Amino acid sequence: MKTLIVIHSYHHNNTQKVGEAIAEELDAPVQKVTKSDLTEVQSYDLIGFGAGIDSGKHYKPMLDFAEALPVSPGKTAFIFSTSGVAGKERKMRRDHRALREILLAKGYEIADEFQCKGYNTNSILKHLGGMNRDHPSDADFVAAREFAQGLAINHDKAQDKESCFNMRYKSTNELDCFQFHDAWIKEIKLTNNHMIWTASAINAMTTNTQNSSTKDMCVECAMMTFENISIERLEFGAYEMYDFNKTLIKSVEARIAKEEEYADILTETTSSYCYIYGMDKLEKVDDKQYHACFNIDGGAGNYYLTFTFTKSIVEWENFSGEAWYEHPKWKKQ
Repeated sequence: MKTLIVIHSYHHNNTQKVGEAIAEELDAPVQKVTKSDLTEVQSYDLIGFGAGIDSGKHYKPMLDFAEALPVSPGKTAFIFSTSGVAGKERKMRRDHRALREILLAKGYEIADEFQCKGYNTNSILKHLGGMNRDHPSDADFVAAREFAQGLAINHDKAQDKESCFNMRYKSTNELDCFQFHDAWIKEIKLTNNHMIWTASAINAMTTNTQNSSTKDMCVECAMMTFENISIERLEFGAYEMYDFNKTLIKSVEARIAKEEEYADILTETTSSYCYIYGMDKLEKVDDKQYHACFNIDGGAGNYYLTFTFTKSIVEWENFSGEAWYEHPKWKKQ
């Protein structure tokens, strides 16, 4: 795995130190944005982009560098930063949003992201001795190295997955020939105007061209690709929670997510569990476009994802047996 790390670090060299810790694990060179050749960057398999955070986003020289990159569909990147305030996943996702959106628009796939505290003497803090004087700390460097190790492991898994997904079965534009209830989504990616799900426990019905059985069959692991997607709506449902005495303890209203939240929500969705409750809608708009709505429950909460696409492809290698509802105990009436 040929890796390059590009950084912008000038204040206390916080990011430089973290970048070097990551580089040691990945056996990668570290270059500053001012000395990086845009053409040379393209020769690497994995590129890390790191800088300090200023006003809720990476410093401008890093953003400018990313903007100047050529479009590179399928390239893999990771993002890291140091910040005066760090430690929460949501904070990191928000701080990295500007750089992440630039890289995604260039066709990059984001492998992972990392953030830790950095010594900060900006503004009035310099008169108070600064904050996070001991950061990045030894613990921060250990976390950075573990992050790098994870990148290497996941890259190897991705290579294995890529070879695995030259699949035996391929179902095109047959979403209505699958049952999705209680299927598990392991990963969601947005890349090159496509949305790709890695899912398990979806069920190919007898109407599916790839199922020659007389019963609906469970797909062990599948790659679901929606081409040329446009997300129309992502809506969280309203819900109420009661205690054992039937006393209302929490009430949440329905909420429609903003467009700029979509990428973060889809990423957070698979941060823990992620299940499909069902495909609530599938319509053919015209000869070139479909309209679908899935009810998804995951790390970001329960929501309805409505989007259009031009083509759906579901690929898999093996069936794991009959669909769960084919068992006599659950047999459909």
